[in-house]
Amino acid sequence: MLYEDYKKAGFKLVPEMDGQVHPNLGLQSTIFTVLLLPCVSAPYLLHLMPIWPTVLCLALTVVYGWYGWRMQQERGHKSAKQLMFASFFYLPLVLIIFYLGNLLFTESWVQVYVFSDTLFDIKIKLVMRLN
Repeated sequence: MLYEDYKKAGFKLVPEMDGQVHPNLGLQSTIFTVLLLPCVSAPYLLHLMPIWPTVLCLALTVVYGWYGWRMQQERGHKSAKQLMFASFFYLPLVLIIFYLGNLLFTESWVQVYVFSDTLFDIKIKLVMRLN
């Protein structure tokens, strides 16, 4: 419906092959989602994020990848629309989960790398005063 209108206007919305939508568009989406898995788990592996927000974001990433794989299998407008809406919600939800996870489950202002004992002593005193 709208795809043809954009195509007539010269806008390229999706990858094409011989004037048709590329048959592996869902597979491309799935591959890029698999590449997102290390990016989503990196904050936990670098000890910047607790496990629960990371697990939630990994679950969202797997669901997003499932929509991409389903589009590859079905190749229909309905699955393409579902993948589109999943992509609209994926990034904001992951960012909100990371933000709230860091805010609720860690005291990130205390987790600063320390290079001298005097700074460490100052932080311990500051934390003791606040508690």
